Amino acid sequence: MTLRQVCGAGVSPAWFNHNILGRERPLCYIMDMNKNAPDDRSPMTLAIEWSTRLMTIGLEMALPAAAGHWLDLRIGTSPIFVILGAMLGFAVGMFHLMQIARQQGSG
Repeated sequence: MTLRQVCGAGVSPAWFNHNILGRERPLCYIMDMNKNAPDDRSPMTLAIEWSTRLMTIGLEMALPAAAGHWLDLRIGTSPIFVILGAMLGFAVGMFHLMQIARQQGSG
C-alpha cells in the first residue's frame, strides 16, 4: 500500500492530517507502515540499538543503588537507602525490559 493509495492523488498528507483527523502524524504515514515488513537496517545499526537498550537498562538498575549509597554516606545511615535504591532500580529495569519484550512480541 503506497502513500497515494491511502491519501488519494489530490490530497496532501498535511491537509488530511490537519483538517480531517486532527492527529500529530498523518494517517497516510501510519497506514503506510507495515509491521510485518523485514527490518532492512544494517546489522551494525541493530547492534548499536540493542547495546543502547541494554546500557540504558543497566544504568536504570545501577544508578538508584549508587545514589542510595551516596545518600547513606552523606546522612550517615545504615544501608537503608542502598536497599531502597536497589529495589527501585530493579523495578524500573524490569518494567523497561517488559516494555521491550512487548514491543518485540507485537512487532
